[in-house]
Amino acid sequence: MVTFFIILVIVVIAYWFIKDYKRRKVEEELRIWESEIRRKYKKDIAECIINGKVRIGMTSQMCIESWGEPDEINKSIHEAGVDEQWCYNTSDTDTQYLYIDNGILTAIHS
Repeated sequence: MVTFFIILVIVVIAYWFIKDYKRRKVEEELRIWESEIRRKYKKDIAECIINGKVRIGMTSQMCIESWGEPDEINKSIHEAGVDEQWCYNTSDTDTQYLYIDNGILTAIHS
């Protein structure tokens, strides 16, 4: 019985250490990513990206860094350039749309 209790305590302690290690690793990766975003962009844009926001005038790369890759892209090619509609499925019934004209975010629709 004592042996079982000792093994149980060891397993619980090992689980706690592994869980804590993973948490610290994720936190460190997040700090590194935030630092890279702050170094790469002006303060107002960096804060938008870090907080998962997009705004008119952002480049397509900034939008990807903020929201990730879109679930779907609808593209129109014409004389003036390329227009894209980026679709983000935020739930089973809700989709958000970003409109990218020649690499710049020009409209947001929910």
